[in-house]
Amino acid sequence: MYTIISKQNLSLTVRRLDIRADGLVSKLKPGHFVTITLESGARPVPFNVFEIDWRRKCLSIVFEETDELTARLGELRINDKVHAVSGPFGVSVPLEKKGTIICAGEHLGIASLLNLARGMKQVGNKVIGIAGFETRKMSLFESQLRLNCNKFYVMHKDGMHERKGDLLGPLRKVLDAEPVARIYAEASPETLASVRLIAAEKGVPVFINIMGL
Repeated sequence: MYTIISKQNLSLTVRRLDIRADGLVSKLKPGHFVTITLESGARPVPFNVFEIDWRRKCLSIVFEETDELTARLGELRINDKVHAVSGPFGVSVPLEKKGTIICAGEHLGIASLLNLARGMKQVGNKVIGIAGFETRKMSLFESQLRLNCNKFYVMHKDGMHERKGDLLGPLRKVLDAEPVARIYAEASPETLASVRLIAAEKGVPVFINIMGL
């Protein structure tokens, strides 16, 4: 059994849970994801890893309550337990110096980019963050991603004129201004398709769904 050691309600439907996972934490790297099984016989549900705390031997997940299983998970309290946390799954992202890296995400995709942006900056890359939100009230994790980037752009579809729009505008601006080694993106399928097309014009590789979902 795995214990919930901390919980935050980030909005009406978005939750953060810190889960004690002694044997798993040391194996996790950017690009990996885990599955959580609420009870014996239940369906494992995949989740991006938001943060890793080696000192407390816990991992953090951030999720939106969108169905019965995530709603039940969101009802858990501190000291409650889940049946299993399994992983790591997916392909880890090598943290190596490449030059200029773009991390572009929408909504909760921002949470999936934080570990990667932090790691890429620590090994000497120039990390440019681009965040897109429907509204300013939905801009969760904007400040955290900003702190882990050398340069940062944020767009709100309901924002001021100079910041109104999606993440594609700043993406074009950056690609026109300097050479970019890689783009890591976590967004809607429609936005990801546009990111690929824009990047292809410059010959820049795009890596999507980097945290396994």
